[in-house]
Amino acid sequence: ESAELLKNGSFEKQTGELPAGWQKDAYDIGNRTINFSIEEGNAYKGNYFVVIDNVTPADSRFIQSMTVEPNSYYKLSGWIMGENIPSNQKGANISVMGVFASAGNVKSGSGQWEYVELYGKTGPEQRNITVACRLGGYGEESRGKAFFDNMSFRKLSGKPAGKRVELFYRE
Repeated sequence: ESAELLKNGSFEKQTGELPAGWQKDAYDIGNRTINFSIEEGNAYKGNYFVVIDNVTPADSRFIQSMTVEPNSYYKLSGWIMGENIPSNQKGANISVMGVFASAGNVKSGSGQWEYVELYGKTGPEQRNITVACRLGGYGEESRGKAFFDNMSFRKLSGKPAGKRVELFYRE
């Protein structure tokens, strides 16, 4: 694996009320009640982690964009918890914007952090990618709380053996 490509995947650095390097984003944000926050205490690692609280059903996410190389394999991973997410709605997940690739469907649960990973391949012309720490998905609005910590995005030396590889682009 290559060097870390995400800025502040640990969420230890803040800019105001947001994690440095990340933006908040949601589908149709004006008609939803969503709280994005940084919390201290029960982090997977370090002191801080981020929380998305969908008070009303929403598809909301912390996002970060970065440069990638075409026709290359990448791994997005991190630690997730969920709370009060209805069983019939999409749980907390990590995903790539613009495509349906996602990993994790973490709902209410044990109060334990769960490790999730998503492998993908960039397109022949692809130079940019936007990754998301997300509650909900395209056409899937969820309520409840999603917690994220220790996110990572790295280029791989080749196709990962024995792993499902998603397309990080639209064909």
